[in-house]
Amino acid sequence: MKSFFVFVVVCFTLSLVHAATIPVAPTGSCAGDLNAIETAVNSAQPRDVVELAAGNYDFSCVTSDAPGVFIGNPDITVQGTAGQTVISGPAFATQTFSTGIFVAADAVTLDSLTVTGFAVGIQAGGGSFTANHFAITNSIFQNNIQAVFVAPNTFAPRMVGNQFFVPTPPDSDIFAPFGETFGVIVSRNCSGFLFAKNTISGPGVVVSFKNTDQLIEDPHGTNEGLHTIGLFQVDFRGDASELGRVSDNVFTNLDSAMQASSNLGVVTHNTVTHNAIGIDISNDFDDGVHRVSGNVITENVATDNQVGIWMASATANTITLNDLRNNSLAGLLFLANPGGAPSTGNLFHQNQGAKIAGAQGNSSF
Repeated sequence: MKSFFVFVVVCFTLSLVHAATIPVAPTGSCAGDLNAIETAVNSAQPRDVVELAAGNYDFSCVTSDAPGVFIGNPDITVQGTAGQTVISGPAFATQTFSTGIFVAADAVTLDSLTVTGFAVGIQAGGGSFTANHFAITNSIFQNNIQAVFVAPNTFAPRMVGNQFFVPTPPDSDIFAPFGETFGVIVSRNCSGFLFAKNTISGPGVVVSFKNTDQLIEDPHGTNEGLHTIGLFQVDFRGDASELGRVSDNVFTNLDSAMQASSNLGVVTHNTVTHNAIGIDISNDFDDGVHRVSGNVITENVATDNQVGIWMASATANTITLNDLRNNSLAGLLFLANPGGAPSTGNLFHQNQGAKIAGAQGNSSF
């Protein structure tokens, strides 16, 4: 027993010895800052912390041909000082396809960073690189076209305690590369997502729908909060994946607060106010067959929007115990996209102040 205890203590001590803190400070130049951070993350070993001192890190020279920091070592943390460690890109008004940080390894955590002025602030995974168990915590994102992009097939991405400020797009054409802005995009076939205790606020509502039919006839929204693809819009007709958990967040002043095209998720205890569309559970296949299912949308406050909760091409979902007062067009709307499968077979129950539209084929229990 004694030898076993000694073995455990030795192993625990060795694990502590291997963890190190690697300090980085701003250098005063873009090339210097990029090189300093890149050198630090390249030298970091599992459980090491790359500690970015307070100050401004100049990433203004980042372009599509000269990207930002590449993190290829797993199980490391990049740690800043909350509100004081600022990573500044070239500013999205230049319409440069810039990426601030590319995470290409599993179990990487980014904490207490302020990321501003990029086409994509943080990209997690992509191509042959994975970013499973990737996490962003206690960080601030502002003036980015896309604050965070999570690539397809990423397992268990986690975002907790962050602030996302979604700006007005620099281009008025929603089909142009810089015509829409997003807080978070999560791609197809991701699963195990946790999005909790975040705040996403937009520049204000651009679209004013006159009726519910106009939602699908003339959708000109330009700013979106949380958009999951296969966890909010299945792109390229990929398989829908599990939504995971979206809870205890605040969404405000957006054209679309959150859109989810995923199955088996829990959306709970969110506050969704002063948006055009609040919570949107939909399927973008629009093939008349596929529908999202198995989600539970419960105990949210979705008030003072044009539409509180919109179920589009959805079935076997449960919408219960939500506060849906004071939504101008509908508190709870069942309406398929053009060509999409109908929203039927859903259950709704005890939603306060719900102004329900299109409920035929769905059941109150």
